[in-house]
Amino acid sequence: MSEALSRIVGDEPLTPREQRLQRRLLSDPFGFPNEFKSWHVRSLETSDIALSMTNVVGLTTTLGLDKGQTGTVGLLNTGSVVLYAGADVPPSSLVCNGTAYTTVAYPDLFAVIGYTFGGSGGNFQVPNIAAPGAGLKYVIVT
Repeated sequence: MSEALSRIVGDEPLTPREQRLQRRLLSDPFGFPNEFKSWHVRSLETSDIALSMTNVVGLTTTLGLDKGQTGTVGLLNTGSVVLYAGADVPPSSLVCNGTAYTTVAYPDLFAVIGYTFGGSGGNFQVPNIAAPGAGLKYVIVT
């Protein structure tokens, strides 16, 4: 295995599946699954390889990934709650304001939190957590 690939995965050997996917990536960057594209970009984002975020974002665009398929929020488990300081809402997350959502719209999140924060039948609620300051909000990863 090349040194670069070893460093991407934290000096752990690649599984046979990861090796096949790496070969596909290197031979045809547009012909492999989004699941692997997302894994590859996330591994670069968190690796010790000296890449600027501009290069990582450029790779995301080149590979045809949606912004919601990468980034720090994308690295967190479904149901994780984080404090967010942006005016928008990060991709793959919802504001923790007690809103009800359909179980069909967010099945992965529902599988994790169920009716813990309210709801019944085909609807469940996200937690209602007050922000600690102006311009801040808590979001839950979907």
